[in-house]
Amino acid sequence: MIWTPVPFEKSLRIAYSRTHYGTGYYIYHLYNNPEKLSRNITSFEITRPPEKEVLDLLERSGTDIAPHDIHKITGQAKLDRENVLIANIDKPMSQIRAVKFSVPIEKAIDIERTRLVITWDNANHPSVDAPLCLFLELEHFITGNNSNTSLKHSP
Repeated sequence: MIWTPVPFEKSLRIAYSRTHYGTGYYIYHLYNNPEKLSRNITSFEITRPPEKEVLDLLERSGTDIAPHDIHKITGQAKLDRENVLIANIDKPMSQIRAVKFSVPIEKAIDIERTRLVITWDNANHPSVDAPLCLFLELEHFITGNNSNTSLKHSP
């Protein structure tokens, strides 16, 4: 699954393969007044490199891009039971700018599959319920001799 916009000018063909279910969806935007857009829509071109701003953002992958002068909630949590509350934000008009976890390297595999559940405004159902590795887009790197294991995420 990708959530990357794929611009096109004339036509779009979507094909499914190796699916194990019978449904799928996509979001299609048609702009009635393209002259009012901040930039022209051009077709996706696999050989065209991304813009410098995109490359700069990817280069900072895993670094702290959140502002430094904001209120922070920090603490430690022991994952020794089914559900562990790590934060309860009850201030009105709050934003989450970053979610960070520091984990000993020997626990990296275990934490990848831990589920992160986030519920907004006391809703009956969570807005996020996903494995931590999927939510943070973690990449698991292991060297050939298993001497260096690390987790890295995209900003």
